[in-house]
Amino acid sequence: MDFRIPFRGSVAVASGLLTRAVLVGPRFRRPFPDVYVGYNPELDGIYAYDPDKAASILKEAGYTKPIPLTISTSNPEGVPELLQAQLSKVGFEPTIETIPQAQFTQQVYINHEKALAVDFFAGRESPAQAFQVLFSDTGLMNPGREYDPAVKESIEKVIATPLDDPAYAERLQEATKVAVTSMPNTFLYSRPRVVARAKAVSELPEHLTLVTWEGVTVS
Repeated sequence: MDFRIPFRGSVAVASGLLTRAVLVGPRFRRPFPDVYVGYNPELDGIYAYDPDKAASILKEAGYTKPIPLTISTSNPEGVPELLQAQLSKVGFEPTIETIPQAQFTQQVYINHEKALAVDFFAGRESPAQAFQVLFSDTGLMNPGREYDPAVKESIEKVIATPLDDPAYAERLQEATKVAVTSMPNTFLYSRPRVVARAKAVSELPEHLTLVTWEGVTVS
């Protein structure tokens, strides 16, 4: 039995309560928010919190004993602890491994030494670049460096489509659906960016991925 299949499903459906206990944004099961062209409404509600279903997925896959699991993180408090508690209830035996922040990038992004890491994705200006970082065989955030042929094909269609082509949005949204339902990356929640400014400071320009001060003035 391919371990990735039951593991991916169980993590997803067992982690939905995080947003109730951590000061973060709404549940988020895809790489793009609803204001983005890559947002696919068909994914709304996917992997809803259901511990019974999570446990049954493992049973159906033939796992009858708790499965040892290491959750790697640079900060063990908060989300990793909640994940540990929830996964313990559905057939896993998770432990938390703390990696010094100075070593996290090397071990997780470069060497791909960790099977499961709690991480954050800031997005990219280009949807194609976002997909490549998350899902390609060279992607920093693809822990196994395995590239699902269906995901690769859907992304290549997006890359080959001009931005002003009427089919662009549809192909990008289809690529989002293929990736979210087949790759091991599990999106849990969003983290809204809140900026407070004095009246004398002009509004910050809108940007998909970064906070930029270009054009900001103080009067």
